[in-house]
Amino acid sequence: ALILISPERAQSMVGKLSEFLRSSVKRETDDTIPISEELTYIQSYLDIESVRFGDRLVVNFTHENTEHATIPPFLLQPILENAIKFGLYGNTGKVQIDIRMSVQAGMLILTVVNPYDPDIQPPRGTGFGLSGIRRRLYLVYGRTDLLDTQKDNATFTTTLKIPQQHVQSNPDR
Repeated sequence: ALILISPERAQSMVGKLSEFLRSSVKRETDDTIPISEELTYIQSYLDIESVRFGDRLVVNFTHENTEHATIPPFLLQPILENAIKFGLYGNTGKVQIDIRMSVQAGMLILTVVNPYDPDIQPPRGTGFGLSGIRRRLYLVYGRTDLLDTQKDNATFTTTLKIPQQHVQSNPDR
């Protein structure tokens, strides 16, 4: 659609998409990767979405004590897809998505908070996102308590916990 409307933006989108796909192929065989690498991948994804949504999409990252944290690849992107889908579709204004990351008690805690309106139904997807993450977390860690979702009248919160055997929490907390 962009090719007809805005060829320059379409060219930019193709470049961003090819970078995103290249990095996807490089990571598919890794069991875990540094969180910094996952965030670089997420930034490529957000660059693509910013072409689609422009100024309407605002994503804020906050993190502390995460420099040595690791994560299985491709876990954060489906959560962010859901946040964008449920936060932006049906909404004409700016939408803010907050991503908070910290290491606490040997766990990388990732929290994604997005606006949520139970009266707006976004386009149906495959329904694989969160259930696929749950299944994958169980296969990797043998636990069912690592993904949690909560919704109220205005926000949807997804919390992902990733065990960190090699990362120490800040003892001052």
